[in-house]
Amino acid sequence: METEEDKVLLAAILVAAGIGIAATMFFLYTGQDSFSVLSIAPDSIIHNPTNNTVSFTYQVKCLERGGSTYSLRVFCGDSQCSSKEFSLKKGDTLEDRTTVDLPSDIMLPAKISLVLDNGVKTEEVHFWIK
Repeated sequence: METEEDKVLLAAILVAAGIGIAATMFFLYTGQDSFSVLSIAPDSIIHNPTNNTVSFTYQVKCLERGGSTYSLRVFCGDSQCSSKEFSLKKGDTLEDRTTVDLPSDIMLPAKISLVLDNGVKTEEVHFWIK
């Protein structure tokens, strides 16, 4: 025969189990890292002093929770040379080969920087041309 204490104990066990399941789900979701990866293929960099350009291949991998919209800016020294906006879903990768015109007054060696911004985080990679 079930007593009042048994009913209270059963209710407490069910409430505690529900809280435990909810807390576990919360920590599993929020414990996942959320980030993007920006890289340059080092063997792809070609500086052409004749026409004052530099070409390279870069890659963006989206490991954000729900995907992301990105702004990519390329800087030649302190000057912005180009920009691009794009969106990726979680797990997607963008690989692109690009050529940028260098400013006529650029001094060598020069730093070429790629700055990736998704409104929450900013990533930067760079290389030098001589």
